[in-house]
Amino acid sequence: MYPLSDILKSLPKVTNPRLVLSGFGVWVLWRKNANSTIHQTLTRFGGIKISVGSNQSLWYFQNAQVFPALARMLLWTQVHPEPVLSQVLPAKLILGESNSELSLSITNQLTEQKINPGESFDVWVHPEVISHVSNFPGLGVEQRPPLFGMTPINWHAIKVDPGFSLDADLGWFFFIKPMQDRQNDNYVLGWKNFHMRLKGILDRLGLRNIYQANLLVFKIEGLNQLSSWIREILATIAHVKADEPDAYWPCLYCAVQSQGLSFNDDLLTKVLIDWDRLAPDTPHLPLSAGLLLRDEFEITFLDTAGDQPLDALCQLGLSSGESSGRRRVDFPASASLSVGNNALCFYCGMKSHESSKCPSRQIFNPEPGVWDKFGAMDIKELAQAVKTLDKTVGNGNLATMSELLLAEGPEHTFLKTVFEINCPAQHRMMRMVWRSRGKELPDGLRQLNPPEGEYVWSALENTRSGNYPQAERMMQQAILRTSKSYQPHVLLGFIALETGNPRQAEGHWKNAQNLCYTPLQQGYVLFLKARLLEVQGSYDQAHQSYSDSLRYSSKWLEPRYRQAVCLTKKGFLDQAWTIFADLIIQEPHFFNRILCDHELERGRSFLLSALSGPWTAAMQKAEKEQDALKQLRTKLETWFVPDNQFRKNTEERAEILQESSQVENFVSFTKVAEVTEKLQRETDREIKEAVASLKKEAHKNIERAQTIFEEIAYFPFPKLIRKTNRDYNQAGRILQRITKSDLHNGSFFRQATLEMKEANDILDRMGKRTKSLMILREGALFFLFLSRTFLWLAMFGLLASIIAVPVLLNVIQASGSIWATEWMTTQRWQVQRTVSMLMVFISGILAALWTTVRYAKTKQKYFEKAKRKRRK
Repeated sequence: MYPLSDILKSLPKVTNPRLVLSGFGVWVLWRKNANSTIHQTLTRFGGIKISVGSNQSLWYFQNAQVFPALARMLLWTQVHPEPVLSQVLPAKLILGESNSELSLSITNQLTEQKINPGESFDVWVHPEVISHVSNFPGLGVEQRPPLFGMTPINWHAIKVDPGFSLDADLGWFFFIKPMQDRQNDNYVLGWKNFHMRLKGILDRLGLRNIYQANLLVFKIEGLNQLSSWIREILATIAHVKADEPDAYWPCLYCAVQSQGLSFNDDLLTKVLIDWDRLAPDTPHLPLSAGLLLRDEFEITFLDTAGDQPLDALCQLGLSSGESSGRRRVDFPASASLSVGNNALCFYCGMKSHESSKCPSRQIFNPEPGVWDKFGAMDIKELAQAVKTLDKTVGNGNLATMSELLLAEGPEHTFLKTVFEINCPAQHRMMRMVWRSRGKELPDGLRQLNPPEGEYVWSALENTRSGNYPQAERMMQQAILRTSKSYQPHVLLGFIALETGNPRQAEGHWKNAQNLCYTPLQQGYVLFLKARLLEVQGSYDQAHQSYSDSLRYSSKWLEPRYRQAVCLTKKGFLDQAWTIFADLIIQEPHFFNRILCDHELERGRSFLLSALSGPWTAAMQKAEKEQDALKQLRTKLETWFVPDNQFRKNTEERAEILQESSQVENFVSFTKVAEVTEKLQRETDREIKEAVASLKKEAHKNIERAQTIFEEIAYFPFPKLIRKTNRDYNQAGRILQRITKSDLHNGSFFRQATLEMKEANDILDRMGKRTKSLMILREGALFFLFLSRTFLWLAMFGLLASIIAVPVLLNVIQASGSIWATEWMTTQRWQVQRTVSMLMVFISGILAALWTTVRYAKTKQKYFEKAKRKRRK
């Protein structure tokens, strides 16, 4: 018994369906091995394979072609019996956000069936779909009792007339249109060479074709022929672009269902194709045809958001296993940014509103920081933010929901970045240009003056509020007052634009350009003119005008980006990608800008594939940098002690960087690589400086130790300096070991750092101890020098007193003074003692004065003499 519920459970659950379509479901059961003819026949008649299991499969048909398909199998199994059972049921096809989210919805009453196939091929038809069988001559039904396990309803079995011969009616008209670029000198030769290649493929596949009105048209019959053609053309394009660029020219490829159309001269008038939406070098087919080939090719929806009818166009590419290219970056487009039938908004590029109602008019200042915030968010979170935004907007108009720009959250950050893309064309840019005193963009916007000129700012507010007549009158008055000012003409251009006069706006901006007096102003006004040409569809002229803007501000990347956008809108995606790739190298935020920019819709599939190159490279580099961060931590642990301030700061930054590396975002990947390299350079520089500093400190401490030693070397009391001598010897050994170590080795350096700390502690201890010893030593030396001087002076003083007293006595006697002579004779020894004591006292005073004055010089001589003795 094979339950239908088993295969239904294996189908993906579609949470956000983009297509729900009623049709015919086919449940096929078999016993052992299913004959491939059964599944091939279902496919050939347009059956979309939903799921195939070991004993059952599930299919979907959008029309009644299911009955001719089953009838052909009934006739075939009459000759080749097969124990197979099939049921035709009412079902709904459900398609999610990608072709992998394909499911089938069947009523609960039917999902409970458990059936065993019989010995022959049986086809059972649900009563709700019986009426479609009678549309085919030769087919009929008869009511039969249901088999065991089938839902108890009025089942019917198909009867086939033996002469039934209706074959599958599955075909497409394929159109190829070369991209027209009359300004390119290689256009004629390039298209001629590539046209010959295409003709060769068509002739080899036996496809009759015509070339008319610059279109190559041919008809494809059957799914096999369609598959062969698509595989052939994709391989040819890849080969010619890579190996024979002179034989290549970009073309648009599109197919339409052939039902109701004839291969004649009127075909081109009956088929309407919006060529401006198609991307070059990619086959575009109806979604119904794409789903038939989803096992062979990768399918990309042309309408990247919103509901998908089965006749909507999709793009087909080689599967990842066959393609030499890289997988696409998976990021959804926002439906709320693509809806609308208005002309392209000058300010933001959306079609949901007119330029005069753009929400960007309410934003006063640029917000470049929003790109940093966007770059710090995971791409999966951003993808969910896009879905949340679409759900929030729903069927409403984004232009009436300005509060979304004021709120916080991932979806609001995404919306802010969308409006930031075209900031140079918005009012807030004009405000900054008016105030700028710089010479070139973008640096000149950092040099702003206070707002000047009452008329222009009041007129700007009137423009913002929609009071255009008053604003225009004020600007006309401003022109009369200051005829050489460019500002009124710029604002008049915006007023004309918002009131539906783009030609008049161009004239005002031309006048403004003539009055501009700095390269910054010239570049800005030329940018506005280029943007106006771009939204009008004049991409070649816009491209040239952006080039003119770039000449005035060569460092400004915005004109270059808009040139790539123009090339994308024209369909020249390879040339556009060359510019985009260069911009991404200069500024990583352009990667995220390409993901968000809804104006790149035509080349979105191509660009998402092309972005996978930088994405993969950045991701791989970020992964390598994670290893580099681990090595950096190891280096820090090897070279620096835990309390080292540089190590602490660097480890904190590395930790933050490690967290950033877990965020899947191109900007985060790039930041991880850049900051890691910066940390490595800073660490290497710090190590180099630390090694030099340690060597310098070692030599400085050796000199310091030598100085301390010399201070205490001649201390008169050796026992008091034993500890100091021991510390000196210990510090000397440490410092000698440091100077001889290989300080360019991390472990040796860290050990030397610890030893240097120990040496510093020893020297500090020696210094403290030496201070007290120095006081004692200085006192002792002063006393010794004083004693020596005093002894010499006292000795000479005593000798002088011994000589002086007798001489004085003889002098007195010779003078004839009787009383003096008698007194000196009787008191001679007392006089001698008094004079001697006086001489000793005078010697002490003179010795103290002499020693004080000559102490430093005497001490220096004493130390030098001691050094000479030590050297001997």
